[in-house]
Amino acid sequence: MSYSFDSDGWDLFNTPFSSTPTRTAPASSTHHALLEKFENQYITDGMTDKEEAERAAWYIGYTSDYQAGQNNWMLLFFHGKGDCLASRTALENMCRHMGIKARSCGNFDYHGKTLVKAEGKFYIITTEYDEPKPRSYGITEVSGTDLEKIMADNNLKIWMFES
Repeated sequence: MSYSFDSDGWDLFNTPFSSTPTRTAPASSTHHALLEKFENQYITDGMTDKEEAERAAWYIGYTSDYQAGQNNWMLLFFHGKGDCLASRTALENMCRHMGIKARSCGNFDYHGKTLVKAEGKFYIITTEYDEPKPRSYGITEVSGTDLEKIMADNNLKIWMFES
């Protein structure tokens, strides 16, 4: 399967790839519109929650370069650069927008990692790789004592992933 950007050469969020970063972030309604556009363009009927979360991780890596110190998840989309915090919070927000239970891991040892619950299973999705685009991502199922450790290390609770 292949993916492409809009035919006019602009990225999903109508920002030219060569745009110069600004220091202002868009309003909340813009956040919602951007996430809607991602979902409409890249999420298809019949995809599982895991597949949707993985598509979001793919999109983050495909459209952004690593830039240390740029930790704003919306600027990651608008300017194509971000660090581990921007990547993991972008994934959390994309998942939550699609109705998938997700929480970014805040512990320093969990750079770029987001805990996601899909189809009753938990996954750690890693999006922070320090490399130029397209950046890779990783997805690993976790359970038992590994899941308990991740939750304890990141002050996460099981109720955060329930309906």
